[in-house]
Amino acid sequence: MSSPTDIESVKLLLGEVNSLGSLLLEGDGNESARKALIIAAEKLVIAARTPGENLYLTAAQPFLNGSIGAAYSIGIFDCIPSDINEDVSAEEISLKTGAEEALVVRIMRVLTSSHIWVETGPRRYASNHFSRILGTPANRAHFQIQNTIVGPAAGKLGAYLETHNLRSPTDHHDTPLQYALKTPHDLWGYLKEEPSRAKMFNESMRSSAIVGAAGVPPFPFATELKCKSEDEVVIVDVGGGKGQALESIRKSFPELKGRMVVQDLPEVTKDTIESAHLPPSIETMPIDFFKPQPIHGAKAYFMRRIMHDWGDEDCKTILRNIVPSMSVDSKILINELVLPDYACERRMALNDLVMMSFGGMERTESQWTALLQGAGLQMRNIWRKPGENLSVIEAMLSE
Repeated sequence: MSSPTDIESVKLLLGEVNSLGSLLLEGDGNESARKALIIAAEKLVIAARTPGENLYLTAAQPFLNGSIGAAYSIGIFDCIPSDINEDVSAEEISLKTGAEEALVVRIMRVLTSSHIWVETGPRRYASNHFSRILGTPANRAHFQIQNTIVGPAAGKLGAYLETHNLRSPTDHHDTPLQYALKTPHDLWGYLKEEPSRAKMFNESMRSSAIVGAAGVPPFPFATELKCKSEDEVVIVDVGGGKGQALESIRKSFPELKGRMVVQDLPEVTKDTIESAHLPPSIETMPIDFFKPQPIHGAKAYFMRRIMHDWGDEDCKTILRNIVPSMSVDSKILINELVLPDYACERRMALNDLVMMSFGGMERTESQWTALLQGAGLQMRNIWRKPGENLSVIEAMLSE
């Protein structure tokens, strides 16, 4: 070989990959084993490559993202049949889209060599599972947001930190986002000024790429939240968007007694009401969570993926606006990532930097504890479920 490959590591990792792979194929593997297999396989690839190959492929990663973006712009996703048994030629894609055939070939070289689509012959392409996933409207929107907002902020992260005394952003109006996009607005203000991107952003929140975007939170709602009558409020979903979380909770815990209320900004609740998809058992209420909580004595004030959008001081403000409305048995339930102090998964670590680019952050258990204490609350428990990325942080009023 022209450059050294880490042969000893390759030998060790091959054994680890085989062992973990067999465990999954035999049906005895769990989520931990699946994730361990991914890590071992990635380490194997790095060990098998030369240092130069690893360096180049890492440095050139933006062009893979750019090629996916170009495929969306050209219309390639709409030209290649979703049936994996059907293929299409570069010439056919060119005729359908108006794109230069040579350009289609150059873009598809990158995408097929990255295992997004399959090259079935010279200048012929077919779909695979990955390309079909990327082609859904929500995942397409997610990737376009990554390319047009997150990507530029990531590219300017180093330069931003150099001009900010090597400190994490603490002001929502002074983050890598503003630095990269040359805007005075925070993310939400920027989206308000860019309606087409706002629509794309809202669609992207349905993407399968979003960590914990859906599903029932890992919390025993039926046993932990007890209302004496149907008139009491059992759960307030603060910043709950279109109420998807409450819908999943209501469906999974039909025995849960009490009213459920989803709160969000007026324009969001108006859209939720007009879309008329919520059942009558879930109410809507327009609020700004930077103002006092109007519902007093609810059994739970629930927030899914709200706190990670904001720095510590803003989060304390959000929590302090709820605290005066709580009764002694009220709970705050925060459905978020809890980062480990050691051996963090890459997806979680990257998500933290995505949030940093807007002025938010993901947090460890000790950071959650300190944040809650700063708002007059105490952590009671962290509820987790194997295979789930999001936990539920349970807090109550400090004694």
